[in-house]
Amino acid sequence: MQAQNIDDVMVHEATHSVTKGVNEVLITAATNDDALAAAMVEGFSDAIAVLYSEKFNPPGDTKVAEELFKNPSDVRDISEPTTLDDFVDSSDPGIQHQNGKIFGNMIYRARQAGLSIDQAAKATILILDQVNRDEGLVGDKFDQKDIKDALERISILDQVIGEILETVWSDMNGYEDPPTGGGGSNPPYAPSYVTGFFTGCTGTVSTYLDSWGSSTGASYYNMYYSTTGGSYTYFGSSNFPSSTVYNTVNGYVKISACNSYGCSSLSNNAFFQPHICGE
Repeated sequence: MQAQNIDDVMVHEATHSVTKGVNEVLITAATNDDALAAAMVEGFSDAIAVLYSEKFNPPGDTKVAEELFKNPSDVRDISEPTTLDDFVDSSDPGIQHQNGKIFGNMIYRARQAGLSIDQAAKATILILDQVNRDEGLVGDKFDQKDIKDALERISILDQVIGEILETVWSDMNGYEDPPTGGGGSNPPYAPSYVTGFFTGCTGTVSTYLDSWGSSTGASYYNMYYSTTGGSYTYFGSSNFPSSTVYNTVNGYVKISACNSYGCSSLSNNAFFQPHICGE
């Protein structure tokens, strides 16, 4: 693919204005340290910039700001595979663009799954318009359930776009509503999501309060971590769907729900908590 010019950055910035017009609450949250809101604003703006390139400068380029930045690490490529597991709940400088790659990649995947350029652009604006933080897991911040609920509304407005977006969302390990049933004389279902937030430092130890979806019939939860997002190791249990977690290295956390009949598989969703205290 040929390189874009500075137009991609201009389209990216213009998309911020469009977002403010359709969802000012999202823009306000993004400027007030809501990391997921900022990721959506930046990532979907990158997606629109790439779609503009595809439509008006074919065959286009999946990279944004390629001619603006000399450092390759500052260039965003929406074709770079990412999932919701890569999200970092932080408002540190640059993190919003790093997190934004998740949502840029979401639209890229939707294009690969069959959406036309115009459909992908419509899908992007529909998500920005429909996402609402009042219906999710955390009342004062945007979260994955807010996005999932938006995708379900989009499926009613446009079945073709909605079905592809929901498939992509699942492939990216996005939040899913917990299934009915579970428990009784069977092991419970795995928690439908895992999230958390940084609460401070104790010396060089990073402290997080992690929480996850409660599972019907669960009497306790086993917690597992991985330093790579690959193989997971048990590190503790909780009788409640939340726990304070301490780490001295970057780690991903997944949860298994258990009762007297056994334990579920690990949660599909993982929460990434970086070690940010000390050296």
